[in-house]
Amino acid sequence: MKKRLILVVASLLLTACSAPKPPSITGKYEEVNLVKPKPLSEDVVILKDIQHQLITMNALHVAQLNQESQPQPSQRFVIHYPFNQTAASTQQMKPALVAAKSACKVELHARTDGAIPTEGDKTVAKNRAVNLRNQLVRYGIEPTKIFINYAASTDYADNNWTTQGRANNRRVEINIYDTCMEE
Repeated sequence: MKKRLILVVASLLLTACSAPKPPSITGKYEEVNLVKPKPLSEDVVILKDIQHQLITMNALHVAQLNQESQPQPSQRFVIHYPFNQTAASTQQMKPALVAAKSACKVELHARTDGAIPTEGDKTVAKNRAVNLRNQLVRYGIEPTKIFINYAASTDYADNNWTTQGRANNRRVEINIYDTCMEE
C-alpha cells in the first residue's frame, strides 16, 4: 500500500513539473540584429568635424590661459655643480645676486642628474637649494622673497646619457621676478 502511494505521488509530481510542448514557429524566417547601419548623412559628418575642431581649439585656449596666468620671470640664471657638490661659489652667484637685490620674488629650482630618484639624490638637490638660499640671505636678500623647489632625477635640461648632458642636469635654476602680482 505504501509503495503504491509513493508511486502515485511521484508520478503526480513528475507530471506537474513537466513543461508544455513548445509552440510551433510559423511565418517567414527573419534574422535579428544583423541590420546594417544606415550611412551617416553629410550634415552629421560635418557636425562631427566641427565638434572635433571645437574641442581642439578649446584645449589650446585653456593651455594658453594657464600659461598667461603664471607670470614669467624677469631674469633666469643657472648654476651648474660638480658631481655630488652642494655649494656654489660667490663668483657663480654674483649675477643672480645683483639681480635678486631688487626682486620681489626669487625661485630656486634644484635638480640632480640621477637616473632614478634616490634618497641621496634628494638630499643633494635639497642641500643645493637650501645652501643657495642661505647664501642669498647672507648677502641681504629678504628670506620671505625666496622660494625653493628641489627634485631628484627629473626635469632634465639636457639628455642624461652623455657626460656633458649629465653635467648640464646638475643645476639650480634661479628665477628672478621684478614684478609680482598681489594674491
